[in-house]
Amino acid sequence: MDTAARLLAYELADTGWYERWNLLPFPNGIRVSDRGESLSVSMCFRSQGAYVNNPPRWYSMPVSASEPVEDQVRHFVEKITAADPRETAQRF
Repeated sequence: MDTAARLLAYELADTGWYERWNLLPFPNGIRVSDRGESLSVSMCFRSQGAYVNNPPRWYSMPVSASEPVEDQVRHFVEKITAADPRETAQRF
């Protein structure tokens, strides 16, 4: 799980995703959740500007033991970088 979080952080940094969409990552960055049977990596962020007008948003990536973590991260990054995160990410 920690590997998935590290890879996700590196992959996003390489794409310039935060800068391209004018986003700010949350201080806690990318989090790992391993409660129960569902393993996932979540990332929280918000648009730059006034906090009131820019609610926090997040993506969550389920992680499976049946597929290489590198492939899972690559597919997830391809998916989220293909669209405007202000439209596709979940809101708090």
